[in-house]
Formats: sequence, C-alpha cells, structure tokens
Amino acid sequence: IFSLFFLTSYLFLIKDFIETKSSSIWLLPIFQIFWVNMHGFSFTGPLLILIFLTGEIIKRSVKLPYSWNETHRLNDKEMIQLILILVLMILASLANPHGLKGAAYPLSVLGQISGKGRVVFQYIQELAKPITFRNIFDLNFFLFYKAYILISLFSFRFNQKHLNVSNLILWLFFLFFSFLAIRNVAYFAICAAFVTFSNVDLAFKNNKEFPFQLKSIKLKTVGSYLVLAFLFTYPTKGVMKYVESSNYNFDTYRLKSGLWGISQQRYPQKAVEFLLSHRFPKHMFNDFNSGSYLIGQTYPNRLVFIDGRTELYGPEFFTNYVAMGEGKRGVLEKTIARYNIKGFFLTNTANDLHLGLFRFLSQNPRWKVVYFDEYAIIFLKDIKENAGVINKFRIDLKQWFPPKPDFMKIGIVFRYPLPFLERARFLNLLGCYEAAAREAKIVLEIMPNNAEALKYLADDAFEKKDYENAFKYTRNYLIYTTGNLQMRTRLALIYHFLKSDEKALKVINTIIKKKPKFSEGYYVKALILEETDKKSAKDLLRKASKLSPKEPKYHILLGDYLAKENNLSGAKKEWTAAFEYDSGNSN
Repeated sequence: IFSLFFLTSYLFLIKDFIETKSSSIWLLPIFQIFWVNMHGFSFTGPLLILIFLTGEIIKRSVKLPYSWNETHRLNDKEMIQLILILVLMILASLANPHGLKGAAYPLSVLGQISGKGRVVFQYIQELAKPITFRNIFDLNFFLFYKAYILISLFSFRFNQKHLNVSNLILWLFFLFFSFLAIRNVAYFAICAAFVTFSNVDLAFKNNKEFPFQLKSIKLKTVGSYLVLAFLFTYPTKGVMKYVESSNYNFDTYRLKSGLWGISQQRYPQKAVEFLLSHRFPKHMFNDFNSGSYLIGQTYPNRLVFIDGRTELYGPEFFTNYVAMGEGKRGVLEKTIARYNIKGFFLTNTANDLHLGLFRFLSQNPRWKVVYFDEYAIIFLKDIKENAGVINKFRIDLKQWFPPKPDFMKIGIVFRYPLPFLERARFLNLLGCYEAAAREAKIVLEIMPNNAEALKYLADDAFEKKDYENAFKYTRNYLIYTTGNLQMRTRLALIYHFLKSDEKALKVINTIIKKKPKFSEGYYVKALILEETDKKSAKDLLRKASKLSPKEPKYHILLGDYLAKENNLSGAKKEWTAAFEYDSGNSN
C-alpha cells in the first residue's frame, strides 16, 4: 500500500515538474527517505527519474517521427535539475539502518527471479505470473488487467503524433515488470492509468478528434458522464464487496464484518492464543502462511521458523522447506535434528503443500496432536520436555467429535458451514475418515446440498469397504460437480469393487483420454486390471510413478508386483522411493 501511494505521488510530482516546472519535485528526495524505510519497492523511486531522463536523452540524440522529439522536452537547466534530484534520491536511499546493503536489498531480491530462486515463485500465489501461454486468451483470468493493457496501448495510437517517449518507456518497463508476478500488476495499473490520461490529455491539447464525431453538446456531456460513471462503478463495486463481506461465527452465532478485527479464516488466532497460554518448546516448526501472524502475536517471546520474507531465508532454505512439506524423509530428519525441532505449528492450506509432512507426523508415534481446530493443528514430540502439555491436551483425532451447532440460534437463514468443512478436510487429509464423516454429516444438516461433505462421506464409506454407500455418496457428489477427476476415478474404483469392471474401465479410459497426464487415472486402472492383466497393470503403475514420482502408493504397489515376480532389486528400489515420501508409515 505504501509503495502504491509513493509511486502515485512521484508520478504526479514528475508530471507537474515537466508541464508546469513546479519546484515541488524537490520533495522527492525527502519522500525517498520514508519510502526506503517502509517497503522494498523503494528502488522504483530513483528508477522513475532514470526512466524520464532516458526519455529526454533519446529526444535529444535520436531523430524520432512526428513531433516526438519536442513533446514535453526539458531544457538544459531542467535536465540538470532532474539529474541532481536523481543523485539526491540515490543518497536518500542510503538513509536506512543498513546503508548501502539496505538500499541494494530490493535489487538482490529481483535477482532471485532467475536461478535457484525460481523455486519460490512456484509455490507462492502472488509471485506467480499473471499471464501465461495457457491463460493468455482466457477471459476468466485477469480480464481487467488484459483489457487495461490494450486500452493503455491504444492511448499511444490515439496520441501517436505527440507521443512522449518517456511515457512509452515507463509503460514498457512496468508492463514487463507486471509480467513477472501477480503482485506487480497494481504497479502497472497505476503507470498505465498515468500514461493513458497523459496521452488523451496531450491529444486533446493538440486538437485531436475522436474517431467518431459527437457534434451535439448534450451527447458529449452525457458521454462524459457515462465514462465517469463507468470509471467509478467498477472500483466501487470492488470496494463494496469488501465492505459488505462478513463471516458467520459458529461459536458466537453472529456475523462478523471482514473490515474489523482479525479474520479467523486468514489467521490461526485461537491456535496462537493456545500456544501463548501454555509452556511450548521454543524450537518449533511453523508453515509459511502462519509465519507473519506468529511474528506479530508472539515476538519477542517466540521466533518463527519461516515467514513470508522468502528472500530473507534464501532459495536453498525454501527448497528444504518445500521438501519437508512433501514429507521427504532425509530432509525431515536432517532439519529436525539441525534445528532441534520439538513441535510443529501447521495451518490448514487449500493446496496440500504439506500433505507429506502431515502424513509423516500423523503416522509417526513419536509425534502427538495437542491442539486441533478448523484452521490449525499443533504436534509435539513425545519427549520429557513436552510431557506436561501432551498429558493434558493430547487429542486422538480418530475419536474426534465435532461440536453440535444450536440450530435455533442459527435460524432459518443460509449459513455456510465453513468451520465444519475445514475440519472435515483437515481430518480427511490426516486419514481420519470416520471423524471427517462426522463433520460432514453436520455440514449437510446445515447445508443439505453441500457437495464437499458428500465427498468425505464417500471416502469414509470407501475405506470401510461399504461400496454401495460409497457409490451413493459419490454419485450425489458428481451430480453437483461433474468435472472432479479425483471423484470420477473413485467412481471407477467403486464400480470395480462392485464387480462391474466394464463400467469401471469405461469411466477410467475416458479420464485417461481427456487427461493423459493425470497420474491417478493410471493407478486406478492398474488396480482394476490387477487380477486380469498384470503386465498392463505394471506398465500403468510405471506411468503413474513417472508422472508423480513423489506419490508413495504408486511405488508401493509397483514394488509389490515386482516382488511377486522375484524381482527383489526392482521391488526394493520402488519401496525405497515410497519410504522416502511416506517415512511415517511402518507398512
């Protein structure tokens, strides 16, 4: 937010200086002192001056078409002023606790885009690229961003005879900058708005007419008001959507505005309060998403393992963190020993980044659950130091029962049962299918058409080998969400166990044909063909393992096949690969 404010202010002051020769531009070095101590994007301050200086140099040294050489061209005195301001801004950037290192810090972060640092960009949403070859023509992805690229580009065409080269360089730089990460799109939006209005303003000042003529003053007036209404409406809709957002709290049976207080959906508030209220070990692992909140709530009493400042930890540390989330045995054991980790504080994430770690902890008898809610779980190592907390708060998640809601307090209005769904998802992830099903049943009492709850009921029935009920729940789920591949593969497997292999193969072959890189499809087909065509089943498992080499169950089943063929070396290789990512499983 601060960087967006400063970027807007800098552009305004630079424009004011270029057009009216205002002396207010001398405020920029002072602003730069504040910016460099508030946010890493402060490097864009001097960069803006450099961009406009580059434009001026091009105007003076290159013969350009139309009147580009003269558009908003500065005289020698003004050029010297701009150079002096650039020098002062660079010096102002040194006015931070770390001097030159602090000023250069943002540039070192940008350097992580290439090389080993790219691993960070694969897992953090705001660092993902907004436009890729897959979504470039997809209107469901960043529609307004793509539209604004075209609108701002057209503004240069509209003002082609009096184009300001500095504005073009500014637009190109921030366009490329926005291509690198989603979080940079806002910076491009500000610069695109700046050049768009500048181009339109310059065009009108030079008697440029619209492609279509509006001779009527009334039509011009109405048209102007419609444009203003359009520019006002969409931002207002976005603001109002945020202002009106609210969540239903099933503890207090009240709606809570998203504008006030701490959002429990985003931050593990209750888990952190529990952490601070009891004697937990100092050396604990926390996930990436909870790090910043933990710093805000527990520092200096507690230190975090990782937080959102990925550039501070470096790509090697983050790579190890990802490997821990995947449950890689060697990295887990080495990291636990190196940092003397005695506990894990983990939040419930939607992308299953920590699936392997959850599997490792939940299946390993050395780690005990002492706290669990819809947004976080805490594991402690079963050692003497943790005995007091473990003895008092240990939870057997397989015996977990959800709190019963008071339907009289909920009333007859619609309430989305998010806490129950989040706990069900968490429990399902940890292999506690019956406990997840108990949560799912309450979900359906609150919201009878909730498809996700049907999935957890289907999973529980399937694990109990109650295939008829598993089919019923899977069928009902697919009525609501027809395209879910995981549940369609589950349907194929249920058909197989119900002795209907013809239907099973029809379903799974359709999935493989449509999604040839979907590894679970090959695994399920291998299970279907296990008794009738072992050679094909083995080949299918090899495909599944190649597509998802970190999924243990593919290697386990393939190893079993090879062992039955007396290929013990091959079987050992597959079992070792499985153990690498499922080290908590004694089987």
